[in-house]
This record gives sequence, C-alpha cells and structure tokens, in this order.
Amino acid sequence: MKSCTALLCWIPFLFLAGNASSQSNPDSIYLKIRIFSEYPLHQAIVTPLSGDYDICHRTEKISSLAENTPLILLVNEKKIRIKKPAGSLGSYDTVYLRKEGAKGQFHLRAGKKERTYDGELIGFVSGQHLVLINRVSLEAYTSGVVQAEAGNGHDPEFYKIQSLISRTYALRNIRKHETEAYQLCDQVHCQLYKGRNLQQEILDAVEATRGQVILGPDTQLISAAFHSNSGGETCNSEDVWSLPSVYLKAVTDSFSLDMPGARWEKTISKNRWLHHLKERYNFPLQDSARLDSALNFRQLHRRPTYVNNIPLKELRNDFKLRSTFFDVVDQGEEILLKGKGYGHGVGLSQEGAIRMTRLGYHYEDILRFYYRQIRIDKIDTSLIPKRPLSVPPQPGH
Repeated sequence: MKSCTALLCWIPFLFLAGNASSQSNPDSIYLKIRIFSEYPLHQAIVTPLSGDYDICHRTEKISSLAENTPLILLVNEKKIRIKKPAGSLGSYDTVYLRKEGAKGQFHLRAGKKERTYDGELIGFVSGQHLVLINRVSLEAYTSGVVQAEAGNGHDPEFYKIQSLISRTYALRNIRKHETEAYQLCDQVHCQLYKGRNLQQEILDAVEATRGQVILGPDTQLISAAFHSNSGGETCNSEDVWSLPSVYLKAVTDSFSLDMPGARWEKTISKNRWLHHLKERYNFPLQDSARLDSALNFRQLHRRPTYVNNIPLKELRNDFKLRSTFFDVVDQGEEILLKGKGYGHGVGLSQEGAIRMTRLGYHYEDILRFYYRQIRIDKIDTSLIPKRPLSVPPQPGH
C-alpha cells in the first residue's frame, strides 16, 4: 500500500537547513484551513479537477480517485462513509484526499454551495457534523484570501498590499485553532477564504510579493489589522483591544475622506438611547449637565469613550454602528448619529489605501503610512510563532 503519512504531519511548514535567519521558500509552507466552517455539514461531494488523487485513511491508501470522478462523503454516526460511483468504500474516522506534491485542484459541493480549491482535503466528524480541512500552500491561500477580502476591480498596488497583510496575518495566527486539528478557519474570525482565486490581477500581485511579510521594530510578524474606512483618522490599538502596539498607532488619514465609507448617519429614538444608557451603564439621567453632554456629544478627533467613560466600542456593538467615530445630535424625539468611517479603525484603511494607489503611491509606502516602524522582508520560518499569541479577534471590521 502507498503511504499517506505526509498528510498526518501537523507541522504546516518545512524548516530549511541553516541558521535562524535563513529565509524560507514560500512553496514549502502549507496551511490547514477549515472550509465551509459556517455550515453544519452532513454530506459533501468532492471531485478532482487536476489529475488523480489518493484516498487515504491514516497511513494507508484506500483507493484512487480519477480526475472528474465524484466522491461522496457522508456522516455515518462518528465516522465518514465514502462512496464512489461504483459503490461504497467503507466508513473511516478520518479521510485524506492526497495528491503528490499537493499541486492539484478539486471541486467541492456541500448543500447548495460550490467552490474550487487548490491542494488537498482532510475530513473527519466532530459531534454530528462533517469537518472539512483544506491543506493548501501559503501562496495559493493568500491569493484566495485577497479575492475574498478585497474583491475585483482594484489597482495592482492595492492587491499587493492585501497580499502582504493576508500572508502576514496567516503566519502570525498560525496557531489560532491548533487545538481543533486545523490552523485557521475561512470566516472573518480569521480571514475570509472561499477557495481558489482565478483573477489574474490578484495572481500577479501575489506572485510579485511572493514570500513577503510585514515585520515590526522587534523583527516579529505584525498583527496586520485593517478596516474599511478610517473616517479621516485611525485608532491606537489599545483604544480598541487593550493591546498597545508601537506600529498600530493613530494617524491622520486624509486619503480615506471622500471615499464611499467615509460618512454615515443613523437615527435612533431618544428614549431608546437613554434607556439603554441607564439600564446597561447606569447613566445618571437626573444629572442635567451629563445628560446635555450625552445628547450633544462631539468628536473632533477619535475618542475611546463616550460621556461617563462609557466605551464607544461597546456602544458600536450595542447599536450595530459602522464605527465609533460619531457625533450625537439632539433632534427632539430622536437623536441623530453623524458618523465617520467604517470598521474598528485600527491599522490600514482599505479605502484610504485604494485612494493612495490611485494617486500613484507604491504599496510599500502605503503600508509604512498606516503601520509605523515596520519593515518588509522575506519569510523567515524562525519568526513564525511557536505558541498562540494575544491578537485582535479578527483582522478587519
């Protein structure tokens, strides 16, 4: 029987021989990404699109799966029953679809959703649900994340920016889900990832920045936070996550102004607003001076707190607001929130970066504008964290 042990190794990358400063070939780095993680799966159909795959259980080969031949994965109690068109191949606790060199592509259908992925597939049952993991090269994963996070129609320099952010975030957070048999999920809890990218502009940008990551002044991978629009001013990381950082500092950002996400408004019943302040934060409504301040709140510059030291990030979550950067205007029976920006405001503003690329700025200069005291370098595997780090809950939003 042909061995399938390559897939069993938890270590997601190959360390190169040499000293700690040796730089790694990005093609030697593989990640395990949980896919379709937002769905409670009981069945999936996988079809190779590029050559034959081996179907393996642990270290043993069960069968081959020819190109364009579907394989059905079904939850059968605590195991996966696998079926080819010719019949059942049995039930197993873990199933691996392995391709020599991991250079293949496969199509995956689960329910009404269909996606295409590079690399290989691992499946097992957790609880009553099917868990699917894509073992994929770092660069192929980066390309897919850029497509999902940035979308189409942008300048090549912006795709280079998003490539470095996505690659850096993945490596810094490589142990985020290590207790769950994979490393990252495909949702905003980590980074959006919907499979293989075919957009040439993104492929070119990922190739042009192959292996590049963002390092802080301590030469460690940075927490590459980003958001949609800063509203003209970014935030200090400690004002949002209580995690101070020398490179995630507030900057004045005129490039984000006059972009689609720069301004917003929301009207809320005054009674609802005040009732919420009283019930959740014990706000002293009987104090006329504080009440007046609450109903006529202004932010010439970003502030971390509302009146009475109420965290603005909590009000943003409470009322599903686009940002914490807003004024409060008393309009009698209602209050008007006049806001700026979209997202948490820490790190890079995507719309600001888009504006800078249109003005001709180089992607490295844009990154240095939003992230302070950084340098851009090739991957060094000695810098990949050996344990989970304290990081923001997700890179964007």
